This record gives sequence, C-alpha cells and structure tokens, in this order.
Amino acid sequence: MKVQGAFFVSVLCAGLLCSGVANALECKLARLSSARAVEITQIYDGDTVKLGSGEVLRFAGINTPEMSRKGQPAQPYAREAKEMVQR
Repeated sequence: MKVQGAFFVSVLCAGLLCSGVANALECKLARLSSARAVEITQIYDGDTVKLGSGEVLRFAGINTPEMSRKGQPAQPYAREAKEMVQR
C-alpha cells in the first residue's frame, strides 16, 4: 500500500514552548524556523510512518496501540489509530 501525502514539520507557538527551564537553556526549539514537506509512503500504525526518503518517523509524545506483527494479534483500537493517520 502506498500512501501519498504531505507531512509538515513545524514548530507552532514557539514563544509558549520556550518558558521556564527552556528559557534557561536558550530554547533550542527557536532554531527550528523552517518547515519541510515530505512524502509519506507507508503508514505502519497510529504513531509510525515511513517517508519517501526511507526514514521511519515516530510521532513524539504519541503512543498508540500496535498493529499485528510477529504472530501477535493487533491491540485494541490499533486499526482505528492507523485509520486516523490515514485521514
């Protein structure tokens, strides 16, 4: 299955993210000033995709149920999580 689309990597509201301890560390997120569009070629599950470059991308801070693999059945709601990423 080949899924095409664009995944935009960006930092929103950098001012809100750069508070407290982050300010003391000079908020390294502020360096992320540009976004890039990439092609998604495969969706593994609700938190992992493969990019056109061959890189595998896991969404930070998101942990969804796993699809079936290695003889193990899919975890509850794994299909729904994957479908959400597809949409």
